[in-house]
Amino acid sequence: MDGVIGVVYVDDEPGFADLAPELLEGERDRLSVESVTSADRALDRLDGDVDCVVSDYDMPGTNGLELLGMVRGACPDLPFILFTGKGSEEIASEAISAGVTNYLQKEGSTEQFAVLANSIENAVTKHRAVAALETERDRFSVLFENAPDAIAFYEFDGEEPIVRMVNPTFQETFGYDSGAAVEESLDEIVVPAAYADEGRSINRRVRSGDRVDTEVTRQTADGLREFRLRSVPIQPGEHGERGYVIYHDITEQTDRKRELVELETALETLLSNVPVVFYAFDADGVFTRSQGQALEGIGFEPGEAVGESVFDLYDHRPEIIEHCERALDGERVNATVEIGGRTFEAWYQPLREDGEVVGVVGHKYDVTEYR
Repeated sequence: MDGVIGVVYVDDEPGFADLAPELLEGERDRLSVESVTSADRALDRLDGDVDCVVSDYDMPGTNGLELLGMVRGACPDLPFILFTGKGSEEIASEAISAGVTNYLQKEGSTEQFAVLANSIENAVTKHRAVAALETERDRFSVLFENAPDAIAFYEFDGEEPIVRMVNPTFQETFGYDSGAAVEESLDEIVVPAAYADEGRSINRRVRSGDRVDTEVTRQTADGLREFRLRSVPIQPGEHGERGYVIYHDITEQTDRKRELVELETALETLLSNVPVVFYAFDADGVFTRSQGQALEGIGFEPGEAVGESVFDLYDHRPEIIEHCERALDGERVNATVEIGGRTFEAWYQPLREDGEVVGVVGHKYDVTEYR
């Protein structure tokens, strides 16, 4: 049950052992208390849902301090409260040295159980919070060490972002092992001189608490590469800022984008200066592209046919319909056609995705002058 605190209460006096569960559970609904009368029985219960051990000190066979040592050997961080009627400064000192969570002396009234219940609840709440924090820290450590992106933990010293920690991907990407990178300026390690102003601008944004997400060029072990930079500030403010910066390599995507732009520009130049029509239509025969200088000679404007069906536009030309159907069936077609009093050499090339024809691209070259 979520929130329940399991307690083992150890006391060789049957009266206290029988009374404790009722009084403690009466003080706190969250407490579920089981009483045992010996250290051995208490140790047997540690395999269950136990969040705290409360033990008397003076017991035959194994006393409370000896039990504390045994519990610490099995469960080093489990809350352990020594609750005894025979306390002394010497026993308290020994208990503290042995790692007791709290030390309380028994009194003659039932009010003492309110204090004990509060001590149990506080000790377990703190223990659970620490355990949750350690689990989260371990989880983050695994993510940090195994992240596919380069990550650096930084802390500003004045205007300079100083590296405090880097992950293995950072070391591999930028060519610095952890020892060489730590305590150095992040900018001096990765920012090319030509981009120094950009780096300082990013630093100002990060120091103000911004979560920066931008594309940058950085110096790596393999030369200049393109990255998407993301900053995650932990403690924004005027001084002492710290956080993480994540570098996701987008060089290949950027190169492909640049190549596509170059190809598109070259294609536009070609289509504007050569008597050709470039076209594409999908699996249903609907035009998705229609460009080229030669369109003017057959009465079309660039893009005018986009959205129209090839089967509707050329329903009076069965030979063109046949060419399109053959191409959609997966055949590469080359034919000579007459359109608008002009003669064209036409090519139809099927487009495939996972083996299926999803459309056709092609071009028609005006060869009228060569006939």
